Amino acid sequence: MNVHQSLGETQGHQSGFVQNPTQPPESDPERWAKVAFNEIISELSTTTTNKNVAANRLSFKGGQLVGAGLLDCSEAESRLMNAARSIGLPELEARATIKSGLNRGCQNPRFPEDRPGPVTGRQPRQNSTPGRPTPAPPPAEDPEAVERSAELTRLILEASTDALGNPYLERKRVDPVETLRQIDLGALRSILGENHGYTYYLQQGLILLVPAWIGGRLSSFEMIDVTGKKFWLKGGPKRGAYWRSALFPHGDGTGVTFHIGEGASTVLTATGAMGGIGVAGFSNNNLGRVSVYIRGRFPKAKIFVLADLDANGHPDRYAIQAAKSVHGWLVKPRFEEASHERKTE
Repeated sequence: MNVHQSLGETQGHQSGFVQNPTQPPESDPERWAKVAFNEIISELSTTTTNKNVAANRLSFKGGQLVGAGLLDCSEAESRLMNAARSIGLPELEARATIKSGLNRGCQNPRFPEDRPGPVTGRQPRQNSTPGRPTPAPPPAEDPEAVERSAELTRLILEASTDALGNPYLERKRVDPVETLRQIDLGALRSILGENHGYTYYLQQGLILLVPAWIGGRLSSFEMIDVTGKKFWLKGGPKRGAYWRSALFPHGDGTGVTFHIGEGASTVLTATGAMGGIGVAGFSNNNLGRVSVYIRGRFPKAKIFVLADLDANGHPDRYAIQAAKSVHGWLVKPRFEEASHERKTE
């Protein structure tokens, strides 16, 4: 199998989660969801025209919160029904409309970091706290930088070799797979040219390349040196990106198990012990998007979300949300009690 075959991708569809954030996530996602859903109920309760259309649209918004694991479905349906009754919608019509909206929304989960403002779609309120300006939206991806990243990804891929004997993987005690590559740091800097300055912190030697996909398209690389320092290819899109340990199968995922975690070594540890396909989301706040994509593409698959531990030794909240959003299993690490080293993954 050549490099392009081993890094190939079967065709499938992408899930429809929101991808244009303009504000940072709240520190408490469930609190954000509660406030957002209260706004949904408030808007529906004050609707005077096109009531059925409004009920369907707002039920969809509520369903997005349910699908993200941030809101109980029965509570959401009950409150939406009460609001629909209060504006005079007939019982049977309201129930059918709300169920339809909730079901569609659940298939398109929405997380705090995905929001373009309040969930109802109204314009964001200005921050009223004196002396505290409203946060600026994150910069949009530069199309030219994305295109340049894609070209660099192609060039790096052509110059890379398989990851056999990679020092980082050996340190992590995981076996290489065909979808991982490696390249000498000198060769990498030569390809990057004048843009290689941000790689100065990488240790000399073989650099592990973790290819990043968005949907079915290879878009960028994560680069890891022997010490575990990680760098993202400059300009490469990261939102919704993932790496997978093997080619995706065809079909609806029947009989297939996915292990979704932050890093390649984490998911390879899981697949080495339990089999299945590993999928890395590269960061904790990307786990939800990647999990939803996998669930949308493989609705019958079994999904395990691998949680790193936070500073208090608890499973990371993003991993918890991701597992809830796809009705998957949450897995947390267990370490030897005799070890005095603080471990999180």
